[in-house]
Amino acid sequence: MMNSKIFTISNFFSIIRIFFIFPSIYYIKNGDGVSLLILLIFAMGTDFLDGFLARKLNQITELGKILDPLADKILMAGVIIALYYYQDFPLWFIFAIISRDVLILTGSILLIKKSKYVYPSIIIGKLTVTIVSLTIIAFFLEFFTIFEYGVYISLLALIISISLYFKIFINNYFNEK
Repeated sequence: MMNSKIFTISNFFSIIRIFFIFPSIYYIKNGDGVSLLILLIFAMGTDFLDGFLARKLNQITELGKILDPLADKILMAGVIIALYYYQDFPLWFIFAIISRDVLILTGSILLIKKSKYVYPSIIIGKLTVTIVSLTIIAFFLEFFTIFEYGVYISLLALIISISLYFKIFINNYFNEK
């Protein structure tokens, strides 16, 4: 059941996650891995909580279905760009992550315009964000062997998730309903 409220506890958690970008950049700039790790774990917790509470409290909203994945994408982009700028994070990997997100956002906008319906994130999309996040944390904490393996797993997850989102797009955009 869809709730039309805008100000819900779930949406609040998504908005807070967007603002985590500022302390994240500060911790990256200053090389404070422990604080960044704690903040990113907290951010992942808010990501879990917003969806859980939306379902549990019957607060699933159209805004929340947009805000939740958008918050993930904004925080992720801010962190990886800061890592590139301050810590030499691989530019090609940033391109892979951001390209997927731009494609998903573009497809979502097109679907919303056509169907007036916001399609929810899929579980593989959430799993991909988690895998990429853990890979980014490994880079920042200088666990480079884990980072190298994480890059391969992340790339596989990115490819699988964009393929599934593309399938959703094709199935719904060209559907005559």
